[in-house]
Amino acid sequence: MGGTLCQKTTRAVLAVLATMALSASASAQFAVRSTPRMEAGGGFDFAAPVGDFRQNVRQGFGGAGHFLIGIDPDAVISVRVDAGFINYGNDTNYIPFSASARRIIVQEKTSNNIFVASIGPQMTFPIGQVRPYVNAGVGLAYFYTQTALNTDDESYQIAQTTNYSDNSLLYTGGAGFNIPLSFAGDYVSMDVGARYNSVNSARYLTKGDIMDDPNSQYGIIITPRQSAANFIAYHLGVSFRF
Repeated sequence: MGGTLCQKTTRAVLAVLATMALSASASAQFAVRSTPRMEAGGGFDFAAPVGDFRQNVRQGFGGAGHFLIGIDPDAVISVRVDAGFINYGNDTNYIPFSASARRIIVQEKTSNNIFVASIGPQMTFPIGQVRPYVNAGVGLAYFYTQTALNTDDESYQIAQTTNYSDNSLLYTGGAGFNIPLSFAGDYVSMDVGARYNSVNSARYLTKGDIMDDPNSQYGIIITPRQSAANFIAYHLGVSFRF
C-alpha cells in the first residue's frame, strides 16, 4: 500500500511538473514571438582619457556599433559584440609634391587612431518603456598611426602608410539605457551610454612623436610612448530590435 501511495504521489508530482513545463514552454514561445531577441545599433563616441593616458591624449572622437542576441526569451541576458573607432589626434602639413614639382602643393596628414573590438554579456532591465542595461567584455585594442598624402583639398588620396601599430588586451564595462522612439514603437530606440575601456599597457604615438630626420634610414625618427591607455567612451546612437 505504501508503494502504491508513493507511486500515486510520484505520478501526481510528475503530472504537475509536466503541466508546469508545458505552460512554461507555451509562455516562452509566446515571449519569443512578442519580444525581439536581437539588436543592432551604432552611433557617435566621445572618448575621455583617464589616468596616465590623459597625460598624453586630451580627447578623441569616433563611432561604434554593436550587435547582441538574447539568450533567454525576454532577452534580459544577452551576448553582445562591440566594435568601435576613435581618432585621438591629427597632424596636417602642406608640402611640395616633390623637389622637382615644388609648385604643386599636397597635404600630408598623420592620424592617431584606436580600433576596439570586444565580446561579453549584457543584462537589460525592462523597466517600463525605458530599458537600462549593463555590460562587460573582453577583446582587443589596436593602436595605429597612419600618414596619408592627399591633394590639398583632400578629394583624392595619393598614398598612405602605417607608421606604427600595437595590439593590447582590452577589458570593458558599460552602462546605458534605450529610449524607444515614439514613431517606431519598441523596435527603434535612442541609445545613450558610457563604457570604460581598460588597457593595462599599450605603445602608441601622439602628435610630435614622428620627427623628420634626413640622416636616419627612412628619413624619420619614431618615438613611441608606453603607458596604460584607459578611456571612457560616451555614446549616443540608435538601436534597432528585431
